[in-house]
Amino acid sequence: MGKLLQFQRWRIRTQIMASMQALMVVLAISCCIASYGAAKSNIERNYTANSEKNLQIVEGIIEMKLEDAVTQVREVTVSDPFLDILETENPDGVTSFDSLNTHRLDEMWSMIENQNEYVGGVFLFDLKGRFYKRQRAGRNASWYAGYYEAGALDGLPWLDEVAAARGRAVFYGYNLLAPEADRNSVTFARQLISPRDYRPVGYLVVQLMPNLFRSSMLTQSDFESETYAVLDAEGRLIYANRGADYGRVVLEAYQRQDPGYLFEDMHSDFTGFTTLVSISRADLNGISRYIRVMTPLIIVLSLLITTLLAQLLTRRINRPLEVLKRAVEDMKDGEPVAAEFDEGEIGQVGQALKRTVDNNLELRERLIASRVKEREAELLLLQSQINPHFLYNTLDSIYCKALVQDNDEVAGMVLALSNLFKAALSNGDTVITVRQELEHVERYMAIQRLRYGDRFEMILDVDEELMDKRIIKLILQPFVENSMYHGLEPKLGGGYIEIRGELLEDVIYFQIEDNGVGMEDPEDLYRGYGVTNVVDRIHLFYGEEYGISVQSVAGQKTVIEIRVPVIDGDDQGGKGAEA
Repeated sequence: MGKLLQFQRWRIRTQIMASMQALMVVLAISCCIASYGAAKSNIERNYTANSEKNLQIVEGIIEMKLEDAVTQVREVTVSDPFLDILETENPDGVTSFDSLNTHRLDEMWSMIENQNEYVGGVFLFDLKGRFYKRQRAGRNASWYAGYYEAGALDGLPWLDEVAAARGRAVFYGYNLLAPEADRNSVTFARQLISPRDYRPVGYLVVQLMPNLFRSSMLTQSDFESETYAVLDAEGRLIYANRGADYGRVVLEAYQRQDPGYLFEDMHSDFTGFTTLVSISRADLNGISRYIRVMTPLIIVLSLLITTLLAQLLTRRINRPLEVLKRAVEDMKDGEPVAAEFDEGEIGQVGQALKRTVDNNLELRERLIASRVKEREAELLLLQSQINPHFLYNTLDSIYCKALVQDNDEVAGMVLALSNLFKAALSNGDTVITVRQELEHVERYMAIQRLRYGDRFEMILDVDEELMDKRIIKLILQPFVENSMYHGLEPKLGGGYIEIRGELLEDVIYFQIEDNGVGMEDPEDLYRGYGVTNVVDRIHLFYGEEYGISVQSVAGQKTVIEIRVPVIDGDDQGGKGAEA
């Protein structure tokens, strides 16, 4: 044993070999330990980054499909034929529409069903006690018999929440009308508000088919335990791609944040739903466990392999790993993978990674393009809700009738209203000059003077340099109207509305002030359809950084400030159009 420890007496070749072998053992052990820890950490980190991107894609696809269904339903419910049906009287208090109107409603929803495979059922309650139901073929309809009774709408627990949304869709992760009998569906409900007078006319409940989620999930996975799930606003399971039973197991683990799982989730402000992806750490770290098991064998083999051969083999094995590492780094930056891989196993993994990244980037680009088109369509919809042909013909008929009956006051009011709407339509232009917008406000005030006389005063204090600047139309009149009806009309005696405008560093500032009754909570202003319409159009046209701010003192005054940028004279689009 003593001779064995006399290292200096060994042959030089033996010393070199022993030193190399000892160094190889130390390096092998160190590398194995470091590799195990790094591999485990990197696998989890890389999976988290990749699953976050995949989750964004899945959430985007789901939200796009749901927004598409909401948009199609909205287009029908603001149409004149649909509104005409709801405005028909119900003198006998029956609980269903007559056969002609039922047939018309069937035609409308049949068109939606043909355009959207995910709409499973439509349920309409009008405010005159009538009920309309349509189910896609094969769906159970016996659950809804109770809604044929008079007064079925009264006392429904979801009515207050839907009414508070003021026309916006409210989503539920179950069948809203038969929650105990049918949970295998998703429902959205919205209060129907007529664009003619901005008053509620009914409630609409739309069932969506569960295959909406199934067709949106990423079906290919290298892990048996990887699960995509959708939760409602209350945290209950709506859908899981690996079945409801396993989905409930994952949900329980997610709720208690089980350390044996990795979770990534994303919340949708549009639906209130949460999309969740989870995976078992044991499944994910299978590769790192393999490294731990192979460590003793690697150490033994390292003692038997010559230093030169080990270096050559290490260099040869390390080369494709470096290529794969650079590819992963490119993937983190959201760039296409430019590396070229060989035909080995590591190269095949790299090629699969490259295809996955390219597919994800292509899906994201398509999603962004689709969202841009949808925002453009929404902008056009918000600004095109009046049928000018029907409106002009109707106003002309009323005007002629008033002249025949020698009612000059009514004829004058109808003529002023016709001029008001002609100015509002502006020959289809999206943007008009500030001068034209102010003329539109003055026409509106002319109508109000026919009603109120000289009770209210309009004061204009707008810089002359603003008069020829171009803005989107109808962003001042709704606030003047709001000040008139909610600020000045409830007030005793006279009052004023003052419009101030100035240009500061290429930003146009308007202030609309009234000395009316004011508001306790300025947020109440945003509950009005006309105000939210203006805010939405400003955001869609100019961008989210522009909009309005409200200051109000109860019993004294309200001041609304509008901020929009200066645009070129021929510009018909904003940030929403350019995106």
